[in-house]
Amino acid sequence: MSRRPVGDYQHNNMLQFWWSRIFEQPIIGRLDYYCRLDTDPLLKAPSPVVIFHIMRVGHYVYGYRVGSRDSVAVTDGMWDCVDTYMRKLPSTAAHAKQNGWLLAATGDRNVTDIETYYNRFEVVDIKAFRDNSELQKFTKEVEWTNYIYNRGWGDAPLRFVASQLFFLVATEVKQFCELL
Repeated sequence: MSRRPVGDYQHNNMLQFWWSRIFEQPIIGRLDYYCRLDTDPLLKAPSPVVIFHIMRVGHYVYGYRVGSRDSVAVTDGMWDCVDTYMRKLPSTAAHAKQNGWLLAATGDRNVTDIETYYNRFEVVDIKAFRDNSELQKFTKEVEWTNYIYNRGWGDAPLRFVASQLFFLVATEVKQFCELL
């Protein structure tokens, strides 16, 4: 199975930053939301402030533009980690099934890729992610595997998994089609 080279630390550091380290930055604690906007999305909103208004009024904890899938080459072992965590904390499995997350509902180990958010545009309610103790335990479990570095696990599928396990997607996750 192909894996990202272990020496590709700059890329892996970026993945680690967006998965968890961003919440440790001192300035983040003073904000309600952050918006990640990489180079390829084109924002059509009259002002970026509109995005934060939509998030606040809708009580959303996560916003994204489009769903995607990541290859097993960069998610190898992720399902096992998630499954182990869901067994430790059954409420997360119930949450995932309530969200209709097929992988959690079927337990299918033969998947060739994992659902993800294409998170080159994302809006995150900082407190919802940083202050959720169960999500923080999951974050530490992911970090303990060191698979972000050893297997190239990306922040996008991890963010998708977190939304499925810890939030109600129908009411707490917003797809921004109209502004991008």
